[in-house]
Amino acid sequence: MPDPALSDAEAAARRDFTLNAIALDPFTGELIDPHGGQADLRARMLRHTGPAFIEDPLRVLRAMQLAARFNLALAPETAALCRSIANTFVELPVERVWGEWEKWSVKSAKPSRGLAVLEETGWLRHFPEVAALRGTPQEPEWHPEGDVFTHTQLCLDALTALGDWQTANTSRRRLLMFAVLAHDFGKPATTARAEKRGALRWISPGHEAAGGPVAEAFLRRIGALLELDAPVRKLVENHLAHHHGQTQFSDTSVRRLARKIAPATIDDLALVMRADSNGRPPLTSPETHVRIDELLARAHVLALADAAPKPLMLGRHLVALGLKPGPKFKSVLDAAFEAQLDGAFADEPGGLAWLARHLESPSP
Repeated sequence: MPDPALSDAEAAARRDFTLNAIALDPFTGELIDPHGGQADLRARMLRHTGPAFIEDPLRVLRAMQLAARFNLALAPETAALCRSIANTFVELPVERVWGEWEKWSVKSAKPSRGLAVLEETGWLRHFPEVAALRGTPQEPEWHPEGDVFTHTQLCLDALTALGDWQTANTSRRRLLMFAVLAHDFGKPATTARAEKRGALRWISPGHEAAGGPVAEAFLRRIGALLELDAPVRKLVENHLAHHHGQTQFSDTSVRRLARKIAPATIDDLALVMRADSNGRPPLTSPETHVRIDELLARAHVLALADAAPKPLMLGRHLVALGLKPGPKFKSVLDAAFEAQLDGAFADEPGGLAWLARHLESPSP
């Protein structure tokens, strides 16, 4: 409730930051700015208004998402105050923690600034999956930008620069932002110095697969929507699919990839791949984008860019062929789907013909 006994300055001091402690007198049109919010706005500086800031530790995470949304720097004295209350993180209900991370994920213009605020305030330690990226080395020839934390920051900013992210709806933005944040979560556990291409290098073999469970643990830690777990994990575990396998994408490989990453889509995966590729300045990799374009083109031809393949042969088809429902159904339908993915048939008549031949062949 408003307190008429408070002066303008006292009332404004209850606000989080000077930027949102500016008021307008509706009768005179005068701006009431007792804490210098206009100057901080011009300087793009996020500064607390007063000592009441520490009464709600969520304000630190609010600083994280506001810095990312509006590309703001954190005032040194505010960072110091945040460090002094770092131990109060445990007081926050996970639902409130998620609320700030969600805003970061869907509204950021410069998401790297949010991670920088967590680091400056000492609050990064409350998110160990992200904190572990700092100091994890990368091979300078391939990653001149620095360690995995810096690379991740650059990838996140590269994602928000993509037109497809800017026009995406809220749920897709959220998915892509957390997938890019987590895409290298497997590197701290897999990075080692070893010989590759005739020289000692930093390598991270298997970091894609290793990152899946770590990504899921992070999402649970921040109270994310359960629906994010599966698609984020699949995108993390397959974000280098364009670097593996044959020189050209076959119909079979694209079908299997689309199935493997569901409920995420190849369209989603392509954006994660592009952000990852663009997060290595000053290196550019036109050939990587050509590979991504080839994958997308093949997926669109197969109508699989935004959906996983669905089995054409179902139980009703087996019943129509005279089989009675039973344990055998699953193995037959699984075999039919594998054959479909391999390109043995592409429509219902072709599937029925394949089933007839399969059922006639003697069991091994």
